Amino acid sequence: ITKLPAVVVEGNISLIENSQLSQLFTKKGNILVFESLPPYIDAKENKLVGIVEVKLIEHKGCSECYNMRNIITSLSNAGVVFSETKVLEHPGEEANKLVKQYNITKFPTLLISKEIDLYGYKDSFSSSDIVKDVGDYYMILPFPPYVEIPGLRLRGEVNVTYLYSTACSNCTDVKMFKDGISRMGIYIANERELAVEEEKGKELVNKYSIRFVPTVILQGDLEAYPGLIESWRNTGKYINGTLIFTDYSNIQGIFYDLENNSTIGG
Repeated sequence: ITKLPAVVVEGNISLIENSQLSQLFTKKGNILVFESLPPYIDAKENKLVGIVEVKLIEHKGCSECYNMRNIITSLSNAGVVFSETKVLEHPGEEANKLVKQYNITKFPTLLISKEIDLYGYKDSFSSSDIVKDVGDYYMILPFPPYVEIPGLRLRGEVNVTYLYSTACSNCTDVKMFKDGISRMGIYIANERELAVEEEKGKELVNKYSIRFVPTVILQGDLEAYPGLIESWRNTGKYINGTLIFTDYSNIQGIFYDLENNSTIGG
């Protein structure tokens, strides 16, 4: 037994072996052993392990930045036990040392101690685009919007245009796209609804060869979202820094064909 506390079951262990509880136990000879989940006492070292240290480095004054405490809350709800979260402001003496030591360029950034490996996150962290192994810690990079140095540029602001036609009163509500964009984690800095009959609407239709509406157009700091541009190619097109939705094959609703002045779907 390596983890304490532990539960040892002797005797008629078949009752547990043939139940759903069997997944919790390890068979060792004629007994079943349930060893504690973290945090626990390492029996060999006789010390408590599994209390995860976390340091949150935020940049002063970035009210728009993503709230990295959401990640801590999510992991905590999944059973990870944290020590008190240490919040450091950049620039600041302690924050500056960590920024230099780990070459941190994006804020807010989380440093989570590798005690979290005991909870089974090692494989998922190593395959994540936003997690870096920096020795004693995992460095979790922020979701947009975030501040990047040098220059203290706010990254991830996206402007969204919902394009529709007044000629189609029964077409699907253009705002149907809003929920999808939110689920993708895109930070909408500005949004507007625009009819194709308006002058600016006509310009967009001609510029991007738009045939069906309603549709959605994304412009701005799209490069701040890893994989967004490439994944969007399955549902639309990317032209000169602009994403346009064009694939209606897997979407239910009624849409307007600008070329034939008729509706599709139903």
